[in-house]
Amino acid sequence: MFTEETNLDVTQNPELDNQFSIPETNYITTSGFQPPPNGNDPNAIIPDIDNNHPWQEILNPFDNILLNQQSFDNPIPSDNEANIEQSSIDPLTGETFFDFFSSMFSFNRRPEITASLANDTILNGGTNTDGITSDPTVSGFVIDDGNLQDMNLQASLNTPRRNNFTDVSDTLNPDGSFSLDIVDLEQLYGGALTEGEHTLYLRSIDDIGRTSQVFSVDFELDRTLYGFVNMMEREVGLINTKTDEQVLVPLENIENYPGGRPQHVLIPPDEQTVYVTTDASDTDSANLVALEINGIDWSNNTADLTVLNSLTLEPVGTTSEYNVPIQVDPSQPIGSWTQPAYTQAHGTTWLPGSPYGYLTQWTDNKIRGFDRSTNQFLPGDSFEFGEATNQTHGVTFNPSGTVALGTGYYYDDDDIEIYSVDGNGNLNLRNSIELTSPEGNGAFTHYTAWADDRYAFTASMQFGPTSLTPSGQNIVGPSLWLLDTFEGTAERVVGTANTADESGIFRSPSDLGIAGDKLYVAEEDSLDNSFGDDGYISVYDISDINEPEFIKRFKPGEELPADFAIAHGLNVTPDEDSVYVASYASNYIVKIDTETDQVEKVFSSLDGLNMPHGGFTAGRYR
Repeated sequence: MFTEETNLDVTQNPELDNQFSIPETNYITTSGFQPPPNGNDPNAIIPDIDNNHPWQEILNPFDNILLNQQSFDNPIPSDNEANIEQSSIDPLTGETFFDFFSSMFSFNRRPEITASLANDTILNGGTNTDGITSDPTVSGFVIDDGNLQDMNLQASLNTPRRNNFTDVSDTLNPDGSFSLDIVDLEQLYGGALTEGEHTLYLRSIDDIGRTSQVFSVDFELDRTLYGFVNMMEREVGLINTKTDEQVLVPLENIENYPGGRPQHVLIPPDEQTVYVTTDASDTDSANLVALEINGIDWSNNTADLTVLNSLTLEPVGTTSEYNVPIQVDPSQPIGSWTQPAYTQAHGTTWLPGSPYGYLTQWTDNKIRGFDRSTNQFLPGDSFEFGEATNQTHGVTFNPSGTVALGTGYYYDDDDIEIYSVDGNGNLNLRNSIELTSPEGNGAFTHYTAWADDRYAFTASMQFGPTSLTPSGQNIVGPSLWLLDTFEGTAERVVGTANTADESGIFRSPSDLGIAGDKLYVAEEDSLDNSFGDDGYISVYDISDINEPEFIKRFKPGEELPADFAIAHGLNVTPDEDSVYVASYASNYIVKIDTETDQVEKVFSSLDGLNMPHGGFTAGRYR
């Protein structure tokens, strides 16, 4: 983690002859004059900025004050003490004599910084130099004649104001090289790094207080990958969200792939890898597989993927752990799909500003954390909090990465768990929010969507009571809930619709996502008396998060294909221009334009889809 600079010592060093104090501000520069940053104002913009090119050398000012008959003894001592010889003529004898004196000064230039994008990516996995990239890693060098071990490297993102510079010296190597990846940049940014143009500002201060010019690196962050698994074909799919091109890669053709049916994917913000979870069976273990993306040939529908590591979640034959309910009310049958026989890993997420990823074993109570920089589990192997984490489907972090919410993807689970997280990625169960209202409780939640660092939405899928419902408790139908994580409360802000033309939630709301001031909800026909008859996508205006207003509902046979059923997974692109909705039951992935709320592209079985599931868009954290 970085340490923010609080007090920069700009006191003039009396032992340095080549420092210059600007009287109005007492701001010191070395190796040349530098305009003052408006006195001691911490918000002052440092004007001495070198935009993407090396610093032009300014001659040491000592060179301009040497007298004609002065010379240096060689070599100059390493402690910057120069022995100066000056000749004089004795006025009495006329003889020439020499005076020797020592002077402490810095004969060296101030530090210099050079830096650039380390991996200026293009759509096919190659590189160019246009500054548009999915991988914003910046690498460079600090050059200094002094001791690099005592060099202080500082960085600021999108502003050169003095108080925004943060100490990033821990990225500096003994040879002066450094590299700041997306995790470092998100720490500077204070959360998930957004799409678009950014500028990284860098400066260094050496062991005797000389400050470099501020060096800037401009880049435009542009992530383009939407990933999913083709469950029945055991393939990983990648879609270019800009061009609508698609590739399908057979996982079992990749050397060292451990086998097993894939379930979910997880793509890091820099698009350099793709992670795949696999299910356990009587012949396969449950795994998290890290695949490096070496290149993508969109025109030929191929991608070069290699296994970096495979982490075993559970061994072969590990069975699920469920408290199986019994139907007690006609409104709520018990679906067989809700109790798979073996371990399944779902709910893949990232912690913003960190290398840490998470997944949940929906079939028991384990939350797994891992470090993508090492592709190893976090210490402790898993997080378990008793019954509170039973059937959790993902822990989703707020934009600042300080709080996470966990859903209960099972019958009569009416709580949303709230977790805190430390700097090492360790989760701690803080409390829970009960989905309760005057009409009754909501239960069976799949995902949450954060509106900001405080508020989030979730949606309850269950229609009525089961044998697990506490005595005297009423279960409300499919609903939308607003969560206040500060107060620990939930409010039912959208109730149940009786028909697809009404403004409430009609089918069980499986997934949801926010794009601008709109909330998109995937509705699936999965928990009532008949499975997979249809599926819908509803849209709400959440300009006022307390009172969502219905905009429209995408319907089969109208905006959606006639046989569209089970709108299950919903993913928003990082620029929030598009929403992808996957139907594993009818083999569709639908792309929606969020400006016009029109279907922009439909991928189907004609494109090779066979049970698409577990989607993820690079640049998002859920």
